[in-house]
Amino acid sequence: YAADMQARARQEATLDAELRTAIQEQQFVLYYQPQVDAKTSRIIGAEALLRWNRPGEGIVGPGVFLPRAEEN
Repeated sequence: YAADMQARARQEATLDAELRTAIQEQQFVLYYQPQVDAKTSRIIGAEALLRWNRPGEGIVGPGVFLPRAEEN
């Protein structure tokens, strides 16, 4: 149990450091996705989607980093 907690804490610390670097090096990318009315097929808005262009991994979705970023 303690070993699991230690490993998780180490992973979180690593992710925290990588997120700070990502901000400094402008590794985050913003995409805009249109919102379309299904009845009229007209664009009625847009969603802003944040992605991380993580070195060595490529584009990473928000599920990987956003919960930890929100905690910090």
